[in-house]
Amino acid sequence: MFLTFTLNLLVDYGQQAAFSHAWSLCVEEHFYLVFPLLATVLLRRPSAGRVVAVCVAVVLAGIALRTSVWLHNTALDQISGGQQRNWFVEDLYYPTWNRLDGLLAGVVLAVLKVFRPHTWQRLQQRGNTWALAGVVVLALAMWLFRERTDLIGNAVGWPVLSLGLALLVLAGTATDSALGRLRLPGALPGWPPFPTACI
Repeated sequence: MFLTFTLNLLVDYGQQAAFSHAWSLCVEEHFYLVFPLLATVLLRRPSAGRVVAVCVAVVLAGIALRTSVWLHNTALDQISGGQQRNWFVEDLYYPTWNRLDGLLAGVVLAVLKVFRPHTWQRLQQRGNTWALAGVVVLALAMWLFRERTDLIGNAVGWPVLSLGLALLVLAGTATDSALGRLRLPGALPGWPPFPTACI
């Protein structure tokens, strides 16, 4: 499962309950395999309308899929008199197709920067506004996820969370925003404390 990057698709939490970060690497590899094909198709006849339609379709399909998985598994639990397996982790949390919202948010930012540079520049002028909006949207996402395994959080919470994080990333790329001026010294190898931290 590690070699084929299918760990997140073939999870058996009853047999292997140990946490592994490898599931997120699987999502990343699936993205690297599928996204270039989708981008190639979309770039044959580039159209803002087509890109927007695909983005809306991905978000709506994700909401519908997570909703149907949640409803199906909770119905099975009711029929059998209790939870028979950890379907939340196996069927909702780990699979790639339920993780497309965050990937889509990053792709949208990249598309704006590369294909709509004037729009990107206008967005950059409002970095603090995007930061505030991102915090508000993240607060909404946290409220939606107040019950971690509830339907509403898992159906619509993921796209809301992804939007909030995308707004914060957008704010962080604006050099005149408060967030854009912050630096992560620990991530910079040239920062003086870094060599001593490695010793």
